[in-house]
Amino acid sequence: MENVKIAIIGGTGVYRLPGFKEIQQVLVETEFGSIPVKIGIWSGKKIAFITRHGEKHSIAPGCINYRANIKALSMLGVKQIYSTACVGSVNPDYKPGTFVVLRQFLDFTKNRKSSFFLFDGTQEGEVISHVDMTDPYCDRLSKVFIEAGEMAGIDVKDGATYCCMEGPRYETRAEVKMLRMLGGDVAGHTSFPEQVLAREAEICYASIGIVSSMAAGIEEGHVNAGVVEAAMEKMFDNVQQILMNAIELTDVDEDCWCKHSLDGTVHQKS
Repeated sequence: MENVKIAIIGGTGVYRLPGFKEIQQVLVETEFGSIPVKIGIWSGKKIAFITRHGEKHSIAPGCINYRANIKALSMLGVKQIYSTACVGSVNPDYKPGTFVVLRQFLDFTKNRKSSFFLFDGTQEGEVISHVDMTDPYCDRLSKVFIEAGEMAGIDVKDGATYCCMEGPRYETRAEVKMLRMLGGDVAGHTSFPEQVLAREAEICYASIGIVSSMAAGIEEGHVNAGVVEAAMEKMFDNVQQILMNAIELTDVDEDCWCKHSLDGTVHQKS
């Protein structure tokens, strides 16, 4: 099995990495399913690359095999994950074209398996772990995103709360009003449960939100997928530059609390 210490999970609009070299595609077999992963050299380091929705955006948010994705990266040796998230803005201060580092999330999904520890006690040796999610995104890698933006001369805002909705439909005006009242900044369909699974796998995980539109009811008019795609295409070069700089800045061997997050979390053994 390959030993790759950094991974990128590309969301909507991030299906390729220009300049990605020496690429090989491997099919990683996990107990949750088989996942294709591209491995190659980018920004001077060996990385793994997964497209969250598939290269042709053919996998709906609720059908993404999040557990298999994170498990596959863990099996490859990954200890740092940078992800992108196309988002609609709930916060009027975050206009389309804004980059925001995600720091907190609110989960409104309904049908996702969001843990590796979904055991019912029927199998010998099953372990239940209650992992801490006080700060769900890695502070170390989140700060790298900020520095990566500064290197590129791109303003990357910090401290956003991501509201994960089930999707694939967009939100109602009332839902967006609720999200604002609860302190949400951006809304999307895919960031959860990646960060939870990464924490359970003791992998550092950071995500940058790419604001492609305002959420329903913030401005007049309808939310349009074509507008979202056009906005992502317009921002693509900046997204790539931030990611490239982040990879370059990453110390792949630096220790971090995330890499020991299961210490003391085991509640019981059956």
